Amino acid sequence: MKKTIKTVRCFLCALLFVFSPLLKAQTGQGSNDHFREIKNQYKKIFGGETRNDSFSNKTTNIPLPLIKTHLPQWVVQLPPPSDLEIYTLGISDPGMQKDSAIALATLRAKALLALFMHSDIKGSSDYFISNKNLKTGEITASKYNEYTKIIGKIAFNNTDFKIRRDTFTFYKEAIVLASLHLAKPLSADSSLVACLGNVLGSYTTDKGKHAVLSRTELFSKAYNNNISTASIMDYIVKRVNRQIKIKSIYDRKQLPATSLPVFYQASPGDSLPGEKSVISNTLRYGLWNALSNSIICTLAYESKGDKARVSGLNDHYNQTLRDLTRIITSKTVSMRLTGLEVHNNTLQIHYFFTNKSQRK
Repeated sequence: MKKTIKTVRCFLCALLFVFSPLLKAQTGQGSNDHFREIKNQYKKIFGGETRNDSFSNKTTNIPLPLIKTHLPQWVVQLPPPSDLEIYTLGISDPGMQKDSAIALATLRAKALLALFMHSDIKGSSDYFISNKNLKTGEITASKYNEYTKIIGKIAFNNTDFKIRRDTFTFYKEAIVLASLHLAKPLSADSSLVACLGNVLGSYTTDKGKHAVLSRTELFSKAYNNNISTASIMDYIVKRVNRQIKIKSIYDRKQLPATSLPVFYQASPGDSLPGEKSVISNTLRYGLWNALSNSIICTLAYESKGDKARVSGLNDHYNQTLRDLTRIITSKTVSMRLTGLEVHNNTLQIHYFFTNKSQRK
């Protein structure tokens, strides 16, 4: 009987734990630190149930709630762009205060506009062979390095930049839909936005073992003629095999890392216009993590699709690296975002390029 009562108590506590954050989010009574509230609730409800002596020699892993959130339709499918107006999304980090989150999302929307309007992409790829079986031709050790730099700049009238829609998700991410009118000449009340994207990857194979290291960065400065200081954001993601480390900076302050995984309901993209990104990015670390990585990797991938300058060098550079093949690319593109596709908590963007020019 006691065991049955205890089982029922655990079940009721689990229901309360999962649904009470949803009720508070709907009634607007959630605390300022939403993630800390969930963790404290978790400890309070289940702490007493796991202090029994019978659990002392066991490891009990109780998962955090997988609360899947829907994205609004205007986030999934953007308005169609025209020659006079383009649209983009801006997204904050999870777990932020609403006012700061919307300000960061707005700055990131401007950064993406700079990339969409005019991206100057330069890249280099190096492929090394360090160990090759002369009899069989099998390569037992190799290394591939690639680096891509993406630079975007845009100047616009402040009155031509507008926030059309905004929302604040369950995970405290601000999402804004921004538009920019392109036809008007610049006035005294204008802004200049510069954006830099970096993609660095290293892939090593040695006797059947593989190692993957990558680093992506999106850095932006926004200058307003009426304000002496620039607004700055920097978002860096480092990956070593399956481990990931994120550093997010807004106005020269590092933002705290989120402590809970993010989950979003599926959103099919069958009706979305344009191409679909080759890479799917997990949403576990938030919408901006997936969106920004999708965009800069798509731009980097695009720069490798046309003609490139290829050189081969057979000299021995040192004891471990030889047979170098180097590929150099340079390109300028304009890009438009048409929508987002969510599947199995991963994100793919839909997009198209309005012009492509290959530089020699």
